[in-house]
Amino acid sequence: MDFGSLSLIDRSHLAELPFEVRSATFAINISDCADRNLHRLCEGVYQKITRLAARFAETVGTVSAEYGVPVLQRRLSVTGVTELADGFGPEDLLHVARTLEGAAANVHVDRIGGFSADARYGLSTAASQIISSLPLVLTQTSRVRAAVQVASSETGVNLSAISLIAQKLREAAEASADRNGDAAARLTIVANQNLGYSHLTSCTTQPAWPDRSIHVSLGAAAVLKRTLERLSLGRKPVPWTAIAEHLQVAAFRAIRASEIVGREIAHRLKADFGFIDPTLAPTIRADDSVLGLLPLLGVGTFGAPGTTAALALLHQVMNTAAQFAAPGRVLPARVMLSVLEDPVLAEATHAGQITLDQLGLYAAAGSCGLDLIPLPGETDVDTLGAIIADQMALAVSRNQSSSVRLIPIPGKSAGERVTYGSMLGEATILPISGIGHSKPFLQRSGLYPLTCR
Repeated sequence: MDFGSLSLIDRSHLAELPFEVRSATFAINISDCADRNLHRLCEGVYQKITRLAARFAETVGTVSAEYGVPVLQRRLSVTGVTELADGFGPEDLLHVARTLEGAAANVHVDRIGGFSADARYGLSTAASQIISSLPLVLTQTSRVRAAVQVASSETGVNLSAISLIAQKLREAAEASADRNGDAAARLTIVANQNLGYSHLTSCTTQPAWPDRSIHVSLGAAAVLKRTLERLSLGRKPVPWTAIAEHLQVAAFRAIRASEIVGREIAHRLKADFGFIDPTLAPTIRADDSVLGLLPLLGVGTFGAPGTTAALALLHQVMNTAAQFAAPGRVLPARVMLSVLEDPVLAEATHAGQITLDQLGLYAAAGSCGLDLIPLPGETDVDTLGAIIADQMALAVSRNQSSSVRLIPIPGKSAGERVTYGSMLGEATILPISGIGHSKPFLQRSGLYPLTCR
């Protein structure tokens, strides 16, 4: 395939591409704010974020208007709080989280990641305190996103951390029962994410990164959809090799265009340009569902035979295009199947077309894992932990990144509908097979010695 003619995209032509930048993330390294005095720590964090990101939202809006490219979300990311947490208890860490919340509000950003812990190698005191503080933090803030990394292909899966996280996840859901357990939606459990992927709601800056950097993710579903619609106009079926090539070219153009926008934002903020995330994910636009591509690939209903193959093709298309578009600057592509953010996927839950087991298996075809899955409120802690462990083990054995966001909804059962506002929509609660039968598995603590071969 010849990408040569597309290697440079003129700025004046960006608005002609049917795509948007899904998010622009301003990542700030706050490692130098470490202090054993809680007041000085919080003051230092607040001042650094508000000073560096003061013009972020305005700059993104200006660049978006000048280039004719919508930027749908503006996010902040900070160095993982685990770097600062030694010696502080859950109540202290709530103050840190409120500081992040206040700083995000001050610079007009509605999401800030970095309240995170790394438990790949074991459960440190700092990581334990962060996990223990999650029910408080997630119920008493709204902009803060939390994450805990519990597995990697080098170390295996930390079942001790997963057991504690499952308990705190359940507590957070119960504490926000009046909001259908929405606090749980702001916690992501991850594996094999060493770079601190900015596309996640849990986005975390690594300590070795510059003081400030800009990362972008693209919304490529519309670009791919237009390409597939154009190919379907002919009388003869298009061979799969030709379909893949056309999709790769379209994805290539979208990735390059996203880089142009991201680099301009970074330049104006005197920040380094970081990474481009080509993950296929739903956006706030109602017709931007990744699953809307499946009928154009010949799979009429999500979950029907052929779904895995279609998702695998889309995954491969994005990764192949990324290797040519911006080598060294593009993260591994995934397909994000977010039940509560994708209206097409949510409709499939209403129709009973999908199961939790199906969604878990699609991770083998390139999906991010289990994202924003509504579960029965009766789901016990051990079952929650086992569901998380399943996805982490799959990620470790395949040497892929993975994330899990589960919402056990208090007082509701499988088959009931649940509705949220804002970014989260509505879906039908999925049943769990074998609920209550995983306690012996989770009782064994320590690292599960599973590594990539």
